[in-house]
Amino acid sequence: MASTGAHYPQTKGLPLKICKEMIEWGYEKYEREHTILVGWTEEYVKNNPEKIEKYLKVRMNNLCPVEFYLRHLLARQATTPASD
Repeated sequence: MASTGAHYPQTKGLPLKICKEMIEWGYEKYEREHTILVGWTEEYVKNNPEKIEKYLKVRMNNLCPVEFYLRHLLARQATTPASD
């Protein structure tokens, strides 16, 4: 499993920030930028652009439909964090 993500505890449904960025940037650009942001440190991105691009080429060629991504977000928001 990868990128299951933490939910926004005070938010139910789709987080506004994610929706806003997806509308402004488009789904593909949002996924590309978000993948870079959460996937690597700024230093690694700066020092390894060819590796990042190689990964992103595969990632973006296998991008799920936006509907599936939104369903993932809704499911993630509906989960309750495990308690100790």
